[in-house]
Amino acid sequence: MNRSKILCYNISTETLAALTREAKKLNAETVSVAPESYGLPLLSVASGVKASANPLASSTLPEGMLVFVNFPDTMLDVFLGVLREKGIRVSLKAILTQHNAVWDAHTLYNELCRERAELSNK
Repeated sequence: MNRSKILCYNISTETLAALTREAKKLNAETVSVAPESYGLPLLSVASGVKASANPLASSTLPEGMLVFVNFPDTMLDVFLGVLREKGIRVSLKAILTQHNAVWDAHTLYNELCRERAELSNK
């Protein structure tokens, strides 16, 4: 089975260190995704593909985002609970799925923002 990992987009050094500490306790790894890889499909990033230098693809995201890869439900529940307990805040989170695997970071970000807006209007 592939190792569980968390793709970290636009995450501060301090928050990344805290996420990494907690992920290691669950035998998961964190991957800090460089802005030049934001234009790659999520599955490619999860597989370790590095982007070639492309200044058009390196625009940053307005806020941090986490993508959970190969995280069983129970493990995800535990990890999210720990984040809440420790006060580690990243508002946008997603699980890598067959549907979003072909999206790039900006497409996922826009979808998560749309979903958040819908939920806040209810």
